[in-house]
Amino acid sequence: MGVYYDEIDDNIAAWIKKQKIFFVASAPLDPDGVVNTSPKGYDCFRIINPNKVCYLDLTGSGIETLSHIKENGRVTFMFTAFEGPPRILRLWSRGEVYEIDTPEFNELYEEHFRGSSELTNNKGIRSIVVGNVYKVATSCGYGVPFFDYKEPRTSLALYWNKKDLEKIHDYWLLKNNASLDGLVGMRHKDSVDRVPPPKAYFERKYDGKPYPPECAGKPTKATVTTTKKRDLLHAGGGGIGGVYDWVQAGALVATGFAAGIAATYLADKTFLFL
Repeated sequence: MGVYYDEIDDNIAAWIKKQKIFFVASAPLDPDGVVNTSPKGYDCFRIINPNKVCYLDLTGSGIETLSHIKENGRVTFMFTAFEGPPRILRLWSRGEVYEIDTPEFNELYEEHFRGSSELTNNKGIRSIVVGNVYKVATSCGYGVPFFDYKEPRTSLALYWNKKDLEKIHDYWLLKNNASLDGLVGMRHKDSVDRVPPPKAYFERKYDGKPYPPECAGKPTKATVTTTKKRDLLHAGGGGIGGVYDWVQAGALVATGFAAGIAATYLADKTFLFL
């Protein structure tokens, strides 16, 4: 059964500090917009007080969470136990984003993250996300499997630490300028003068509903790799390109079929707060 709290108590805070992964969920105001969930690792989550948390955000290929928070402030953090007693924890919050090299970022970083062995001097850091927590909930987590934690992945830190700052800023312009729906993304002070206007990467067709770019019929920045592969195949021969399209479509159908089975199963488990 779900239990609700108005703040993070000492027991919950101690449990949070033991977890190795958490998830961040956000969405735009547009009812047809892209809902996003991101997993987060490393020693990057901090509890500031019983109603305020934050995490150090590292550069990735998307900017959905930051864009959604900038637009509407809604953000939910979820933790789940993969060892020991079962538990799912959600922190419903109003979010704020402080990009690197701003006064607010510098103050939070010095107070909460300076000295962390996994994060200090990581050149991929791009912001700190703050969550003002207004509701806390725990639920059973009986359906969550056991996993044994091995070690953190070092790939992300190693990748960015090999880059100079100019290349990192160029990456922010290329990949972090806007969300998939065209909401404002990264706006670093050293590159803001050359930021292109936001552009929606998802095509809006079929009664205004967002479809994956593979179904939209036109290349988009959201699937550069997939689009390049398909274009190369078409250039080499229409037959091969057609097969590639059918494989992509088949994958989408299979994913939908699996989701339907899962939804049918969960419908019978109404006593669980998932």
